[in-house]
Amino acid sequence: MRADFKLRSGKYEGKTYQWVMDNNPKYLAWLKENQPKMLVDREVPKKEVKVIDVKNESPKPSMTPNENFYDEAPDEQSIPYMLDHTEDYEVKLKQFEKQNKARFRLIKKEHAE
Repeated sequence: MRADFKLRSGKYEGKTYQWVMDNNPKYLAWLKENQPKMLVDREVPKKEVKVIDVKNESPKPSMTPNENFYDEAPDEQSIPYMLDHTEDYEVKLKQFEKQNKARFRLIKKEHAE
């Protein structure tokens, strides 16, 4: 065990292994027997830092908020399509209501609750 190892929790949290060894060696013996995971040295691996030269890098093309990312037309059930075609849906809703009066009332009642 490294002498500069610091305890992460417990009675002597933040104290070094050497300090605890000098002041209370029985505590270290108790740790080894009852809580051996507290004595595991967990060194955090250093992350590799990538440096980018911004001055020599070509600018990335910007994206506009309204840019269409799909080649195909939007689905009729999609919200953007519905928002652009609200009058079509009102007509379809009225047609559905005429053809299915009882079912329409049930659906309307369920949504009102």
